[in-house]
Amino acid sequence: MRILLYIIIQCTLGIAQTLLGFIVFLINIKNKHYFYNGAIITERNVPSSVSLGIFVFTTTNPMKDKRIKNKIPDKELSIRLLIH
Repeated sequence: MRILLYIIIQCTLGIAQTLLGFIVFLINIKNKHYFYNGAIITERNVPSSVSLGIFVFTTTNPMKDKRIKNKIPDKELSIRLLIH
């Protein structure tokens, strides 16, 4: 029920961001996609992540701060960015 309510809110109050997210989703249609807590996640090989409505675009190649370089694997850092 919470996920359905989240999607309804994103498609009404957040329609501009969701529409833009859908356009970016279509541009990246060949990339890997999956669902996470009501959001559609798309993995891209760019150094940053962004969320647009119910569409979240995560990096498979996160930028690393000098303090964490070689301490946290890329996959773990990507998951932490998604949860954030």
